[in-house]
Amino acid sequence: MDLEHKRQVVEKLALTFANKQAELLKQYDANRKKRSKIFLQRLRYQLKRNGEIHRKEWGIQLEAELLESIPTRKIWKLSRNDKWFRELFDQEDNENELLESFRMDRAMYDMLVEMLKSELAPHPLLAAQSCSAEKKVGIGLYKLTTGADYTTIGNLFGVHKATVKNCVHQFCKSMVKHYMNSEIYLPDQEEMVEISKSFEEKCDIPLIIGAIGRVHVPITPSLADSKNYINGRKWPSLILQAVVDNSHMYVWGEERDFRHITCGHVGATEDSTVLKDSGLYLHFTDTELPSQSINGTTLKAFVVSESAYPLLPWLQHGYVAPQTTEEETFNEHLLKASVTADEAFQRLRARFRILQRKIDIDINFVPQILLTCCILHNILEKQNVPFRDSWREALQDAEQKYPQPDGNASTSYATSDDGESTREVLKDHLHSKYVLFRSIEYNQVLRKNVNKMGASTRTGKFAVGFTAFAFLFILIAFCSPYWLQTDGELEHPKFTNLGLWELCLRNFQDIHRWYDYPFDGCMWIFEEEYYIIHDYILPGFFIAVQFFFTLCFTLLLMGVIMTLMFLSCSRDNDRYIMLLLTNGTVLLLAAGCGLIAVATFGCYGDSRDWMPNWEHNDMGWSFALGVVGTFALFPAGVLFIVEARRATYRRLNNIANTEMAAAYTMDERKYRGGHTDI
Repeated sequence: MDLEHKRQVVEKLALTFANKQAELLKQYDANRKKRSKIFLQRLRYQLKRNGEIHRKEWGIQLEAELLESIPTRKIWKLSRNDKWFRELFDQEDNENELLESFRMDRAMYDMLVEMLKSELAPHPLLAAQSCSAEKKVGIGLYKLTTGADYTTIGNLFGVHKATVKNCVHQFCKSMVKHYMNSEIYLPDQEEMVEISKSFEEKCDIPLIIGAIGRVHVPITPSLADSKNYINGRKWPSLILQAVVDNSHMYVWGEERDFRHITCGHVGATEDSTVLKDSGLYLHFTDTELPSQSINGTTLKAFVVSESAYPLLPWLQHGYVAPQTTEEETFNEHLLKASVTADEAFQRLRARFRILQRKIDIDINFVPQILLTCCILHNILEKQNVPFRDSWREALQDAEQKYPQPDGNASTSYATSDDGESTREVLKDHLHSKYVLFRSIEYNQVLRKNVNKMGASTRTGKFAVGFTAFAFLFILIAFCSPYWLQTDGELEHPKFTNLGLWELCLRNFQDIHRWYDYPFDGCMWIFEEEYYIIHDYILPGFFIAVQFFFTLCFTLLLMGVIMTLMFLSCSRDNDRYIMLLLTNGTVLLLAAGCGLIAVATFGCYGDSRDWMPNWEHNDMGWSFALGVVGTFALFPAGVLFIVEARRATYRRLNNIANTEMAAAYTMDERKYRGGHTDI
């Protein structure tokens, strides 16, 4: 290899080495800068973190120093107690208390809480300050079922009255929002058929699918608008109109559900105006209703109402001034259906007492209250929650304070010819099914039986006579001291006579006692002087005689009082039969007790182990009167029971006679055709 070539190779290697060295220096410099940057970033982060920690520590120390140096005031907070609510739900077997406070049992309350739990549950961030869903439901129900003011409810549930208001509003809004459409809705055609069958069984008129009515609810309006809310009875109200069905029968009675609700009209509004605004007119006019051929005429289903509403093909009411017996009969049977609405409103107001008094809530929120009550009513009816008759009695006081206004004749709608023709067809159909008659003889029989006193019958007179006879004899026997007496053959008897409560002795000395004391004279058997010989003069059988004969006399006194009531009581009185049965039972019990007493005394009264000179002791006339009086009680009690049975039969006959004697009462006969099922 020549020198030139070697020189080129060496230069090339030197150049490659120089390039490689420059590249390594460049890479080293880049890595150094990168490491410096990372170091600076870590250092900056560490300084920032340490600064935040020191700043927080300095802030805490500064806050502590400032709080110690600055004077502060103590804030007073009222301690509220929900003991009543907690104890009510912690106790077992308190269904009666729950039913009175919330108008439902525990199972129904838990179901309602579960239904609204998602809507009423407290916010997660405010759980400590918010009420639970159970308490919100309880507050809402208690407000509706009692009508109590916010302060009273707050004291029971341990919350402020403002919280009570919020809970009530939230509860009602949730009920209306989630269950309005599912609980209150008009029936479809298939359900209308079932409802009409139920009404036909009740009133013998076909095609009835509901009853419409209205009720005025007392409110507290503002002074500026109070004049508009005054109804015909001169008190402020809102109108609640509803369509009610009668489709099911349950253990506690018929289910009466609200199928359509209209509320919010002021008390001065006419019924026809409420109907016009409700939307029912358009609904039943445009909806296909079930139909039926009656005596060759096709009629559609309809709703029954009061005479204040217009007479339309789908809305029927009775004759305002009936002229014939057929019209009166039609009114009577139609009333059996229309009264369904009144019964539903009565149950609604009896359950929710907030509707019985002036509602102390914002007038704009009262419709929500009414809707919630109707929704809960439907739920309770479907769940077969018990309804107590005592609630109706409480409602009577409210009805006296706030009587319902009478309906006025319709002015917004004209009575249609189709409505009148429909009513005529129904009247003729009812007449074709029944025979109408009037019976003067039955009226005369009824007039003879009105206001007859109990003792006017022969059985009653004998019962009273035996009772008086027994009372006289037993009274004398109870008070007189001659149940046991000496026969008079002894010249100086130590024992003379004995009654239930009096003992007569003559120089009697008990040889079994250490006391050398003679007992002489007549004294009360429990006298202190007789105390030392009580075990001798009061053996067990005699104490039993005293007890049973006293019980006999007490029961007889009760029987005498009821006998006096029987003498002054009319046979038409609702409690007449119960009085007879009770009196007869009491007298028979008295006779049984008296029989035990006289039988016991007759067996052991003159025994040799009791009074001195037993062979000369005989039963006295007081004992004889007690025996006679006791046996007289048996026929007295039996006669009263017989009279009760006869009175029952008489009452059943009178009821039958009353139905036959009514001016427009009917006796059913067989169908003669012209009736087809829907």
